[in-house]
Amino acid sequence: MVKHESGPAFKIADLWKEGLNREIKAEVVFGTPSKHCAGAGICMVSISSARTRIISCPCTVAWVSSTDPQWLQFRFEKSCLQQHIVDGHFSGQEFLVEEPFHVPLRLVRQLGLIAHSGQPGVYPVIEEENNWLIRIRLL
Repeated sequence: MVKHESGPAFKIADLWKEGLNREIKAEVVFGTPSKHCAGAGICMVSISSARTRIISCPCTVAWVSSTDPQWLQFRFEKSCLQQHIVDGHFSGQEFLVEEPFHVPLRLVRQLGLIAHSGQPGVYPVIEEENNWLIRIRLL
């Protein structure tokens, strides 16, 4: 007789507990989900490398990480951003998120997060020499 053991498909990686920082490459679509990418904030986050559709909304690559299970950090490389995205989303010192946005389950698990939605609010835009950082609280 063969004995089968089952377990979780993935182990949740609580890297933040160990002081480790993992960055995951993602595609971020700007806008408001209920306004079909118009408006302010983040409309969608995707970490799938296989693109099944063409996105006509403003989007860019970002590096996503977390040092706390209640927060998600986006690092946008300045060299990767088109000027209209910079003008529309990074020209001020604040980043407005008008409504919640979905965080993919795979990203939640890989970063050891406690929730799968970004919380609406006004968040500071942190400018570094080569990047812009935005930390968003999770619901």
